[in-house]
Amino acid sequence: MMNFLLARAATALLFLVPTASAVGQGEGQPIVIGTKTSIRSMNLRERRPLWIRLPADYARATGQRYPVIYLLDGDDHFVEVDGMVHRLAGNARMPDAIVIGIPNTKDRTHDLTPHEGADTSRFPMFGDGSRDSTSTRFVTSGGSNAMLSFIADELTPWVESHYRTAPFRILVGHSFGGLLVLEALATRAERFNAFVSLSPSLWWDRGRYVKTLEKRLQTAKLGGRSLYMTTGGNELRAMIDPARDLSSTLDARHDAGFQFVFRVMPGERHDTNPHRSTYDALESIFAGFEPPDSLIAALALRGDSLPLVNHYAALSRRLLFDAPIPLKYLEGYATWILEEGASPEYAVRLFRFEASHAPTSAPAHDGLARALAKAGYRAEAVRAAGKAVRLAVSARDPRLAEFRKHQAEISRQGGRGL
Repeated sequence: MMNFLLARAATALLFLVPTASAVGQGEGQPIVIGTKTSIRSMNLRERRPLWIRLPADYARATGQRYPVIYLLDGDDHFVEVDGMVHRLAGNARMPDAIVIGIPNTKDRTHDLTPHEGADTSRFPMFGDGSRDSTSTRFVTSGGSNAMLSFIADELTPWVESHYRTAPFRILVGHSFGGLLVLEALATRAERFNAFVSLSPSLWWDRGRYVKTLEKRLQTAKLGGRSLYMTTGGNELRAMIDPARDLSSTLDARHDAGFQFVFRVMPGERHDTNPHRSTYDALESIFAGFEPPDSLIAALALRGDSLPLVNHYAALSRRLLFDAPIPLKYLEGYATWILEEGASPEYAVRLFRFEASHAPTSAPAHDGLARALAKAGYRAEAVRAAGKAVRLAVSARDPRLAEFRKHQAEISRQGGRGL
């Protein structure tokens, strides 16, 4: 069993194997990661485009609800954030999520910047540690309040009426978008659960906007919220220093449940910082989501599910929403046990747990059937295999042929009851 715990890295390979639907289809098939749509905004006085990423099993997992990531500069960051969520969720570092990319339209500067300092702002010019800068007019700036009203009052209700969402919203922004995220924290903290501010342009209003934020944050209710803020280590001092100043203020906040992280990312520039920082931010927000090995071992060895259930109950209390137990991750463990020849009883316990928590999951019942058959419980294996096929037919699961093959193999073996 020690090998079972030490070889956990092998289970990650299970998530990289193409499904049956992806094999043998030939060349020329498109790779689709999302859809484009748009909604009318009264606040922005335009029809606003959206890029939407749904979890791969969204259509089949009909009872599952998902946190939502609202991504500013969506046309720039959508593809990489899709990949991050896929990788992290597939390895149980976070729950799978819906991503709503908010592309820019006519005037990004207007949409993402506050009205303070709209006439003139001292823009940093050099990266040698000096504060040399030039006065630049941002004549169209000042539309951030309308943008935040659009997201909070129009976009989020629309998303939540069209998709199965969990009550957990994450707002992510970079540069001017990072500035908007901080304004959202200071003025609309109750409308989001987690805030990710990447290289925020806190040089805005000649650096005085930090004081504006600090004043607004005095009355903001940050309990139960989290902020993850970074700058790149190779960015200008005019980017890093104001973020440090704001960090000192936020470190002094002791609101119950407020989680704050500020990092200067070594070696990252302004344009490279978002990728690594967003990945780290999602891991930080959902810290503890990956089930400890000891809890999986308790379930597999002894059938003791209480430690695992209690772990996710505590995580749910911290996140203020029902954090789902990563059943696919347990399924990966159970499948690995079957393939490596360990005691099939271990796999039976894991698959039983998955099937009981996802009763409409065809793969869970198919896995349970195979484990039961290998453990010698043929009659129950036949019933589980039949249920897997029925569920797959109902859900139009692309693995139906595979499940029918398993059903036929188990039926031919005959068997005994429990």
